[in-house]
Amino acid sequence: MPRRFAVAADPRGAARSRRVGRVRLGAALALGIALAAGLAAGSTPLPARGQADDEPSDVVRAAGLYAGTCADLWDLAAELNPVGPGQASQADGGGEPADFVGSEGAAIVEVSATEVDLGLDDLLDEPHALVVGDADDSEEAVACGEVGGYTRFVGGVRDLAIGLREVDDSGLGGVASLQVNRGAVIVRVFLAPIA
Repeated sequence: MPRRFAVAADPRGAARSRRVGRVRLGAALALGIALAAGLAAGSTPLPARGQADDEPSDVVRAAGLYAGTCADLWDLAAELNPVGPGQASQADGGGEPADFVGSEGAAIVEVSATEVDLGLDDLLDEPHALVVGDADDSEEAVACGEVGGYTRFVGGVRDLAIGLREVDDSGLGGVASLQVNRGAVIVRVFLAPIA
């Protein structure tokens, strides 16, 4: 069953999701303790790899393209593959999740790739938005971006990059790329912590 994200306009007009205050307070408290412990030890306070045992985080988030705007979502137009660390390699047919490589201090970027049965012009003719859900409550949005912007052609491939804004102080934002290659639209999502 497709997921429905709960995004509503706040009194100031910005898109917001309805979130449980207890969860936000617990997450803020845990982050505060982690930051304080890191600063006290003189080390980098931000966790880079997601888990203490140096395994990639297993966070997986639902995502979808919806008719409408971030402030006023309508119907699901296309469900996207899950967003998470190493997810794009699975969506691209690689089968196995990607391995973490490089600097241990690198920020983790959650990714996804999905071929959708929609034309790019269909997504541009009427308002559409890309929404990424919370890992703990897939009906709550953490990032959203309206489909629109400048298209460019690179190597014969039409590409549209859209920004994904954080929703309700989630601390996550990113970029999505919609590429048209041989008639197929590939949606790639890149989600990362906002510094």
